[in-house]
Amino acid sequence: MSREGDNPNRTQSLFDERNPRFKLYVSLIILMLILATGVVGYNVIEGYSFIDALFLTAITVSTVGYGLKRDLSPEGQVFTIALIFLGLASIGFIGASVAESFFHRFMPTAIKGRRMENAIKNLGDHVIICGFGRMGRLIAEECIKKGRKYVVVEQNSEYCDIAIKMNHLCIRGSATEDETLEKANIRTASSLVSVVHADADNVYITLTARGIRPDRAFKIIARAADDAAVSKLRRAGADRIVSPYSVGARRIAWSILDPHLADFFDFILTDNEFGVKLQEVHVSVNSPAIGKSLSELARDIKTNVLVIGRKKMDGTQEFNPSGQMSICGGDILFVLGNGTQCSHFVTALKAN
Repeated sequence: MSREGDNPNRTQSLFDERNPRFKLYVSLIILMLILATGVVGYNVIEGYSFIDALFLTAITVSTVGYGLKRDLSPEGQVFTIALIFLGLASIGFIGASVAESFFHRFMPTAIKGRRMENAIKNLGDHVIICGFGRMGRLIAEECIKKGRKYVVVEQNSEYCDIAIKMNHLCIRGSATEDETLEKANIRTASSLVSVVHADADNVYITLTARGIRPDRAFKIIARAADDAAVSKLRRAGADRIVSPYSVGARRIAWSILDPHLADFFDFILTDNEFGVKLQEVHVSVNSPAIGKSLSELARDIKTNVLVIGRKKMDGTQEFNPSGQMSICGGDILFVLGNGTQCSHFVTALKAN
């Protein structure tokens, strides 16, 4: 099965927290800072030369305890006590970091596999991403930003290894097979995204997934490179079909014809300096806000979030609802505000 896009591997930053050696790098920096502090301290307090100060710092931090050339002053003794405690803490942290880095690198594949299998088995309400090319990688990154659980399904061994090295949960296998999707815990998943290269594969994956999960609560979003594949994906059971070429072309045309409007939507749909975002909020059937108008809710929770639209349970949508609109269970509200405002609004709609 061919994959979409180029190699998704991207060199991780030295201080990327997902890098398994991140703690090791940090611990080495801490050790260097402690050594520098010791050298400067003994030089200032005791008047030691650089070599003598470095030697005394090294034997103090390492707790080796060679004899001193001369007795320390009371200030020097206090400084040494502090340095010993810092040294012990840093050595413990370094030891744990080295062990973690070594274990991560040389841990048997079978153990890693079992840990990943257990993590996947415990998933629920998660997203299954079929294909880890450019689109699959970007979708995984967005899931991380939104705090959504997900698992990657990838047949290409090289791409699967890359996903695992980037700390993504990944299953090596074909998403066209029932067994593979069962391993991805499809029965408890909320949605599946099929973004492999070949349209035929996306159709087959959609057909397989819909066969296992015929309920419409389970959403399937599929990629279609060719317009002819759209109807086939729809018949196979896809809820949404996305054509990268059509989306890209419309976005380019939009940037030419309505550039300021395009910039505004880029601003609210991506991370921005003000934290403003457009978010959908689901109203549960037992929400305490049911029956209240938007004006009443805004007065009660004292938030400046802007409700720009609503989608009802029957699928009908309203744009720019008035303050008199009554909130109903099952509504999906589209709100605009900063992170704090949106979080406050979501909390107010949650059932006690």
